[in-house]
Amino acid sequence: MSQQKRDYYEVLGIDKTADPATIKKAYRKLAKKYHPDSNVGNEAAAEKFKEVNEAYDILNLLKVDIDDGLLSEYALDEKNNYRKYFNVANNNGLDELIMGHCEIVLTERCTLRCKDCANLIQYYKKPCDLDCDSIIQSFNQFLETIDTLLELRLLGGEPFLFSQLDRIIDAFIDNDKIKQITIYTNSTVLPTENVLKSLQRKKVSVHMSDYGKCSRKIKELDEVLTQNKINHYIHHYDKWSDLGALESRDYSDENKEKNAENLKKARKNDEKTEPW
Repeated sequence: MSQQKRDYYEVLGIDKTADPATIKKAYRKLAKKYHPDSNVGNEAAAEKFKEVNEAYDILNLLKVDIDDGLLSEYALDEKNNYRKYFNVANNNGLDELIMGHCEIVLTERCTLRCKDCANLIQYYKKPCDLDCDSIIQSFNQFLETIDTLLELRLLGGEPFLFSQLDRIIDAFIDNDKIKQITIYTNSTVLPTENVLKSLQRKKVSVHMSDYGKCSRKIKELDEVLTQNKINHYIHHYDKWSDLGALESRDYSDENKEKNAENLKKARKNDEKTEPW
């Protein structure tokens, strides 16, 4: 039997367009009604009081009005993602599978050779593109297993080097399960005319990474996207994230044996853990 979804607005008995003052007024009324001091020994009232407080905490947090200009790039991303996720989850049943995001690496080709690239692009001796038809077919199979995907991220290498980027976008743009398609670029390449047309679709946006001097086309790309009325934003990176490099750690034989034993213990613990 599926569990009924919890709608925090319904818990407080208010409309989804309610402002902070209305939310607070509704909360105070219900909190007073179900407060433990007024309902000694009443477990149902205690549970309702807990639910009312949870609803108020969540809705109050979402209604906080903070100037985006005061937030860091990371904080702004988190704010937007949190609101987007909450809005979708709040309008879907709890028995539905909602994924935050999924990434597709379209190509190994890149205009940069970053030493500690998270996708290890610097180690490809003969970088190439993935097969477009295979991407579409396999990802459509994946979409059959979920109910909602909040964001599909198209990555590289550099995705604007992928010759069939427009085909990928067009293949998924009308799928109602996908709420947003984002292309992550290092701002070194300008998109072709065909790609620009696909980028103009409503739920497509371009995430422009600003790596300083390395992002040599960032001004031109910003102008092109603006002229074509394409959703985009520039993410400024203050520093590189150290994800660890593929290099010798010079571990002693004793350290290697100790690491191997720890790995065996971890695997045994995983085998004992029941799947959720």
